[in-house]
Amino acid sequence: MLRGLASRESEGAQSARRAIMEQLSRHIGDDGTLLSHFLSTGNALPTRWSTAPGPYLVKAAAALLSTQDSNSEIRAAAERTVRRWQNFYATHELAGDLHPLLYYLEGLFLLSVLREPTECAAPNTLLSVYTKVLLLQRSDGSLPQNVEDPDSASRADVIAQALRLGCLLLSAGYLRQSLWMQRLERLAHCLETFIDESGGVRFQHTDGTSSQLNVWCTIFSYQALLLYGRIRHGHRIEEPLVRSIA
Repeated sequence: MLRGLASRESEGAQSARRAIMEQLSRHIGDDGTLLSHFLSTGNALPTRWSTAPGPYLVKAAAALLSTQDSNSEIRAAAERTVRRWQNFYATHELAGDLHPLLYYLEGLFLLSVLREPTECAAPNTLLSVYTKVLLLQRSDGSLPQNVEDPDSASRADVIAQALRLGCLLLSAGYLRQSLWMQRLERLAHCLETFIDESGGVRFQHTDGTSSQLNVWCTIFSYQALLLYGRIRHGHRIEEPLVRSIA
């Protein structure tokens, strides 16, 4: 939300940015890194990847470092979060759901855009882990939703994330087009099977039927197919677009 408002200079946008920063300042843990959430009541949330600290927070941290709105307290927390998690999969095997894993990779990519190579060790880990993710691709172009379960159902958001990131990496010169374009093409064709006649995108295919239309899957898919179209026609993805999507 903060990044989306960054280009708006109206009084309403500025007020909204201040309110968001005030809320974000409550999402800093005792160790100085970003928390996944802040409880305004005493009710605990169910335990899952999104309610615990993890490498996926690299994307939130990188996003905060990419905007001028972040105050010194938030920027310091974002920097600590990056230092804590950016090399996690350099020393750990891939595990769990691909959705948060791809958030982690998107964060590493954004860091590579924001910083000089000498200031960021992210690219090597980014390429190594992304390659491992794409090796999970199945014959129909899909990816499983979970690393440990290669037969798990595909999700539109996961397919879109993988395509979106692949296009960004290829445009930035991290991937060789001759080796990777075919895999990206298969991801794009798979993603198109989730599109409903209405133009919305379904979350998942389940037992031969399709699940409900989903807002974030639709947004992710629109972004991914937009980037894929540019790559396919030989156009470079310019940095303002990269920053808005990564």
